[in-house]
Amino acid sequence: MDKLVKTIATIREESISAVVGEALELWLQQPRQQEIIEKHRLDELD
Repeated sequence: MDKLVKTIATIREESISAVVGEALELWLQQPRQQEIIEKHRLDELD
């Protein structure tokens, strides 16, 4: 997976950090993560 992420980042002319950040944003939008966020009021974290 590491090689795949590096290759995609290179093709997109983005840093690995940017690609991972985008992936995390999408992951956090999934229903399972949203349930946890709401249940534990994590959206109120500073």
